[in-house]
Amino acid sequence: MKKNIFYIIVLFTLLLFIPLFAKKAEVNCGGYYYNSGIGKIYYMYGDKVNVRQEPSTNGKKIGQLSIGAAVKILEKTDQIWEMNGHEEEWYKVEYADAGGKLKEGYVWGGMIAKASWVWIETENLIPKQTMILMGVSKSGGVPSLKFRVLQNYRLISESEEIVPPGNQYFGSMPQNFGLTAGIYTDIGFKHPADIIYIGFYMDGGECNRNQIYYMFYDGKKVYYGLQAESTAGEGGGTSLSIDLPKAGANSDIFTLVYGDYCEPYGDEEFDPKIHKTEYTKIKYQWTGKSVIQLDHKDE
Repeated sequence: MKKNIFYIIVLFTLLLFIPLFAKKAEVNCGGYYYNSGIGKIYYMYGDKVNVRQEPSTNGKKIGQLSIGAAVKILEKTDQIWEMNGHEEEWYKVEYADAGGKLKEGYVWGGMIAKASWVWIETENLIPKQTMILMGVSKSGGVPSLKFRVLQNYRLISESEEIVPPGNQYFGSMPQNFGLTAGIYTDIGFKHPADIIYIGFYMDGGECNRNQIYYMFYDGKKVYYGLQAESTAGEGGGTSLSIDLPKAGANSDIFTLVYGDYCEPYGDEEFDPKIHKTEYTKIKYQWTGKSVIQLDHKDE
């Protein structure tokens, strides 16, 4: 009887804390491009991916990984392979086989998600794990993004190939480029959706650029929303922020706020007439499947 009471107390305690973590997402992005992700966990974007004994398609098959499977990046090799015009390196990874035994082998980088969003929803008695995986490929020779949505490791949807305007970088990912990702939840949209975003940061020396792509996830599928850009350099740049409707607002209107700012450069003295920030606000509407621009206001 005492044992049963102990179990009940533990279960009740866990239930008290479950809602706190119901919508918290773990976000991962491809640090393995530059070896900064060595030793970290990433997820497979491809399905039934062969694990090789050597970093080559000629290497002996020693295992196979399903979509959503976790791998630990151990090493980035200098061996490059091309598929459909898309080139990437092979990576040495650690993975668990069907029996849970840890093994090592090589997989092609094009099969590893460049960014992932993972969370567990516990509103029901049976928890539901959701994974959004972003892959990079080429469509007609042009780099494109594609998103796959998994629930409890089962593929439920995938986006069309998305070729955001103005981006010529993410296909090759040069060494002076960085990749970031995040998610906005608990948004008060009339058409419910979370916003996942991907930032491609380029260190240009005197001027750094950050191209951000906002994607909308409605619980089943990922849709392309819009692209924005911020810059930073010596003497000024353009900041970027997003103003979203608060939970319960029941509104599909949101705003991007750009701040063009000027700062003293070198030995230049501060002049409030010159060194200031001018804001531009652009309103958009989420329709449930796409985003449309409403108006443009300078301040």
